[in-house]
Amino acid sequence: SPESSSSPLPPDPQDGDEALALRLQQELDREAAGVQSVDLKEGGLFFCQICHRDLSHMTPEGRTQHLNRCLDQSEESAPAPPPPPPGLPDCPICGKKFKTQKSRSAHLKRCSSDMGVAPAVLLQALHRQTEETPNVPTTNTL
Repeated sequence: SPESSSSPLPPDPQDGDEALALRLQQELDREAAGVQSVDLKEGGLFFCQICHRDLSHMTPEGRTQHLNRCLDQSEESAPAPPPPPPGLPDCPICGKKFKTQKSRSAHLKRCSSDMGVAPAVLLQALHRQTEETPNVPTTNTL
């Protein structure tokens, strides 16, 4: 009888689900191992996240090689980020960056008010920030 078989799981439609779950887990493990690959798996389709080519016909190894090549090429061709301007310190409350002292001052007033930071506490934070970054020209005037 089926109850006396050595298999701990009953042979029912659950087996198909477990096999599918195992395959999906192995696929996730492969993706996590190296390639930030594919969220676009729908109906068996498999697309490269970088160049958007259809890789459905490829083996998993071929897809991985394609994705690695695409990643390498996109890293090489990506322009280097411009160096940050020597400008203004970030907002000590939320970390926002600024291009002008005027925009920084306006933001500091609004941000401290929105976040419930007392003016005295804001001034302390600005003073501390100035001490920590002595090479940055800044005026702590609000």
